[in-house]
Amino acid sequence: MNREIIGKRLRETRESLELTRKEVTDLVSIGTTTLQQWETGAREASLEIIEELAKLYKTTPQYIIFGDDNYTPKIDPSESCEYIYIPFYDIQASAGLGLFTDGAVEPSKHLAFRHNWANARGLQADKLVALLTKGDSMQPTIKNGAVIIVDTTDNNPADGNLYVVRIADELYVKRIQKIPLGIRLISDNKAVYAPLDINYSDYTDDQLQVCGRIIHTSHDL
Repeated sequence: MNREIIGKRLRETRESLELTRKEVTDLVSIGTTTLQQWETGAREASLEIIEELAKLYKTTPQYIIFGDDNYTPKIDPSESCEYIYIPFYDIQASAGLGLFTDGAVEPSKHLAFRHNWANARGLQADKLVALLTKGDSMQPTIKNGAVIIVDTTDNNPADGNLYVVRIADELYVKRIQKIPLGIRLISDNKAVYAPLDINYSDYTDDQLQVCGRIIHTSHDL
């Protein structure tokens, strides 16, 4: 196999879905350096990994290995519209994420994302919401004024992931760690902000809500 040409096709098909190397390596459990070496031709990818990446990239191992001038990416019929429009909520305008997920608060605008961006990550477009964050508790990961995209279907917290959590009428953007009687909310800016332990028994169901996992963040310089 010509590893340089195969590497070029691996990179091009990944980029066609707007996937970063980090996002790919999170999905297939390989190192970003290894993926970079495959894409540049510095190392040769095995047939097994080519098959796995081809499936993720919506193509075939034959295309990755041999190429095809007539190749076009497989597009699901539901992707006929190029963009999805994610509702954006001013985090200061609502009394809590639970309200606008119930439709009680209208979004102030919508943000356009390419359909294949959501599809490649297995996301349900109509279950995504966007928020503007405030404060420095999650720096450097999430900066003050960053826009975050939240997957509201993912509300079963897993250790180390980022979530939006509502406690009464306050919203928190934190990492979550499970503890015996509840959850621990952890700030990335540990020098300033101490962890906050939440005991489930101290709150009713309508007072405490894991609203969803943060799957994307962006900000203006």
